[in-house]
Amino acid sequence: MSKIRSLLVLVLLSTWPALVGAADLNARISLDFRDADIRDLFKIAAEKGGFGLVVDKNVRGTITLRLLDVPLIKAFDTVAMAAGYEWYLVNDNIVLTDAARLPVSSTVRPLAHLAAAEAARILLQTLKKDIRIATTETGNALVMTARQPTLKEAERILAGLDQPRRSFTLTLQVMEGGKPSQTIESKGRPGSPIKFQQGRQILSPGGADQPPRPHEVGLCGVVETADRPGSDRLEGRIDLDLTWLETTDGPLPLLGRQKLETSWQAAPGKTVKIGSLGGGQRDILLTFTWDS
Repeated sequence: MSKIRSLLVLVLLSTWPALVGAADLNARISLDFRDADIRDLFKIAAEKGGFGLVVDKNVRGTITLRLLDVPLIKAFDTVAMAAGYEWYLVNDNIVLTDAARLPVSSTVRPLAHLAAAEAARILLQTLKKDIRIATTETGNALVMTARQPTLKEAERILAGLDQPRRSFTLTLQVMEGGKPSQTIESKGRPGSPIKFQQGRQILSPGGADQPPRPHEVGLCGVVETADRPGSDRLEGRIDLDLTWLETTDGPLPLLGRQKLETSWQAAPGKTVKIGSLGGGQRDILLTFTWDS
């Protein structure tokens, strides 16, 4: 224990300048101890970030750890998880307690921009903790049930995700012989499908005393889009239907038709080939840019 206390004194002396600044969970820290008391470890980390510390009287135990230049929030999470405890932030004070002593509560969180189903999926994948999440039958909101530290962590995640989504301009081109034969440009937002249709009518003889028959040729379909937090890329699926005129020889025009269903992903401003139609004679190119 005397060895650990000596190390604590050294760490506290080396971190003293941090105490005069504002509390910061992103301050970086290194911890390298064997059989260290969890309360002492939290004290070191709290003082490094300029936080106060409140420790439940039932918190006990020692751990061995080696963390090198990590953010304080990761250090708190790692030490608490290894010892089987929970921590949460109240103003500028770190509270360390036994998770079993925390009450379970529910909260309704309305969402302004992110779809509730998508938010629930992201939270369940990210939190990895005991939390129940349901979507409301009306409106765009989540019902979350968990202990308070988990609810606060969920709120931190949602605050970053539930932001206005940028719009983009997406361009589809059908290339024949190295030149665009059709171009469609549409605007959209991630998560909202884009429906498009571009074409023309051609007429064929209708026979005696019959009007000419119209035939539609062109491009139609749906593009689904999604973005990922922290990335400028878009991805999704496309369902494409292309009809073209093969020849007008004979009494009726000969039409070609082919469908393309595939997934895609692209970086802004970079043209990608998402498939070919008509035996490879028609390449389908996709480009998008974020709107300023």
